[in-house]
Amino acid sequence: MHNSNLPPQDLGFPSLGADANSWFKNLGVLLYQGGASKDPSSFPRRIARDEMGPPQLERLPLVQALHRALSAALDSGLPEVMLQQRLSALKMLYRFAERTGKSMTLDSVVDVFCAWTDFMIQRTELAEDNGEPFERDCGPISYSAGYEYCMKASRVLDVALGRHDGLMVLTKMRPPRQHQSNVGKPKHDSTTHITTERESIAIVRTQCNHESIPDLTVSSSALAEKYEPLNLNILLYLGGSAAAARKVQSQIAIGVLGLPLRDRLDVVCSFHEELSTRTVAGDSPHSIANNMKALRKIYGFADEHGLPMTRDAIVGTYCSWINSLLHRTRISTKISQKNGQNSNSRLKNSTAYTFGTTVGKLINVALERHTNIIELTGLQKKNKRPTAIGVEAEKQNLSETFAFGHMLQDVCDALTTKTVKFASLPVLVTLRNGKTLTLRESVAWTKMDQTSGLGKRYSLANARIEAELSMFIGQTGMNLAQAYDLSLRRFFYTGHHDGYQVRDHKERRGGPVLFEVFKEYKSHFERYLEWRRAFFPGVSLLFPLIKEVGKKQTGKFHANFLRVACEQANITYVPPRSLRGTRVNWLLRRTADPDLTAEIGQHARETLLNVYHRPSYQRALGETINFWSIADPTLVPTQAVAPGQCEGKPEQVALAPRGAPSPDCARASGCLWCVNHKDVDSLDYVWALVTFKNLKIIELSKGPSPKNHGDIPPAKLVIDRLDEKLKAFEESSDLRRDWVLEAKLRAEEEDFHPSFGDEIVELQDKV
Repeated sequence: MHNSNLPPQDLGFPSLGADANSWFKNLGVLLYQGGASKDPSSFPRRIARDEMGPPQLERLPLVQALHRALSAALDSGLPEVMLQQRLSALKMLYRFAERTGKSMTLDSVVDVFCAWTDFMIQRTELAEDNGEPFERDCGPISYSAGYEYCMKASRVLDVALGRHDGLMVLTKMRPPRQHQSNVGKPKHDSTTHITTERESIAIVRTQCNHESIPDLTVSSSALAEKYEPLNLNILLYLGGSAAAARKVQSQIAIGVLGLPLRDRLDVVCSFHEELSTRTVAGDSPHSIANNMKALRKIYGFADEHGLPMTRDAIVGTYCSWINSLLHRTRISTKISQKNGQNSNSRLKNSTAYTFGTTVGKLINVALERHTNIIELTGLQKKNKRPTAIGVEAEKQNLSETFAFGHMLQDVCDALTTKTVKFASLPVLVTLRNGKTLTLRESVAWTKMDQTSGLGKRYSLANARIEAELSMFIGQTGMNLAQAYDLSLRRFFYTGHHDGYQVRDHKERRGGPVLFEVFKEYKSHFERYLEWRRAFFPGVSLLFPLIKEVGKKQTGKFHANFLRVACEQANITYVPPRSLRGTRVNWLLRRTADPDLTAEIGQHARETLLNVYHRPSYQRALGETINFWSIADPTLVPTQAVAPGQCEGKPEQVALAPRGAPSPDCARASGCLWCVNHKDVDSLDYVWALVTFKNLKIIELSKGPSPKNHGDIPPAKLVIDRLDEKLKAFEESSDLRRDWVLEAKLRAEEEDFHPSFGDEIVELQDKV
């Protein structure tokens, strides 16, 4: 067969963008004796001069099988760098065959591969020599490098030959970690337990066949609507957790990821059982997907660092992973920018803690631990104490929210049914702040779902839906995920407080309350429903954003239009979480009732106060002023125990008579000789003094006489002090004289002041 009858494009990889007639990254070079050793750029010249000789046709079936295997791997997402590495390993294998005079055919390649791996092991045992250089592919090599070369070639050959057992099991080459653990141990006699190659292959096939792996899919109707199928079998393969979710199953099927690591199966099955249980118990699809994402993180870390993920070793691997997350939370911003989005980039503490607790809970269940595994690490949640914002900042926050709301209203008013269908493009939306939004046609409209029939005008409908969704969240306080997934119902309204409860219409009875709205929003919401029916009559979602064909209708809300619109209008974008927070804090300030606000906002009371509540500086300042206006003794007199007022600081006057009661803010008598006691200019105060005097008269009449002659009883001193005060009132003015007279008449009629009336009755009743 002449060289011209075998064009290079038949065994090349044009999907990589290389010239179809180029021998670069082309398996055709392996058909020629010495082709694996030559520079591909010199091949056209060498072939034209017949320097390479005719192609060896006995090699063609094997080379074609290798080409099919690598092409399938490329279609499944194999990076170009990995393709180049596998080509290099195959060329090294072919050079070994040519150097040793072995034939490279479908029938002989297994024997050649086994001999090559033995030779690679010999190279790992060579010592560096300062003498003459080694020939190509014959010098010393590290064991890990030799193992990598053999593994790369084996993965291509396994797929090309359709082997499920893996060629590496036929060789003496073992993983570097296992090889290091066996160094120094006595070698087993090769003649012991001799089995034929066919028997060994049969055993390995039984253990390692993909079909022997149980179904590890986590499935539910709700989960299938929003996410690609979640299959935990990817955790069994080296590199499976880092592969693209849409391509990983095909990569597993064709053997790109090699064979499953069966020592991981026990733990992965436990994870699968727990996630399936949570799905049946009603956990949200978003939560299940986040658990899967976290598992991919830790398994990717284990694959990258060669750590085991068995039941006995997973705790140690988990702690190492948490330490790496903790390290990433401490990386400076500059270093993180250099690293990009790889596994060494900076993480927020909250993100690291979320990953750690998510995986930790699964491990706790899988290992039946009685303590939380994350307690073995140094990763802790940093609770950010909400700080009060100043008056100006609070006003600015509200003004930004109002400006954003005005923009939403303007967009909804402008994008009517007629505008979306027939207005000339681009559509200009004039906002009330004087800015203008320009809504253009989409250049990628051919990729989008055409159910609505809008074609390149679909972006106008998406703009209206994004604005309506944000306004809906601001009005109802509903969680974004719930609002985004809300289905269209036959809504009807019942009055409730200052708004409406919206329910799903049921025959003969009212359905459950779906959400509550203010009464002003009802007309706007009804207008949106009418607009929506014009474009999406057969779609069940309440907010049916138009997406690419094949993508799930539900998913993450990115608010692409709103972000661009806010940038054009110089308005601060307010995300749904902030909208809910502003609404909740406004309600909390208006009602001052956390329980009522939590009910309206659809939160638990603890969630409201710990997550959404933001202390208000203005409100705290007002409450502080109100408190100290009551509690500050320098501002408001303190209530005295005796008639009158005081400042709460007992201090006896300088000229107090001997035996007079000392002021102590406990006995009413002591207040009469206190520096801080103050009289009150009122009839009630005079009435209290007269009543107090009568009390002391009764007390004096029933009390014991003084033991020493000349001692004056304290009650007598109090009576004299009260007489002085009453006399001062009588002599000061006619009005006060009338107060004293009125008070004495009340006392004679036994109409005593309430402050001392009960005590007088008790003393009178005593024998």
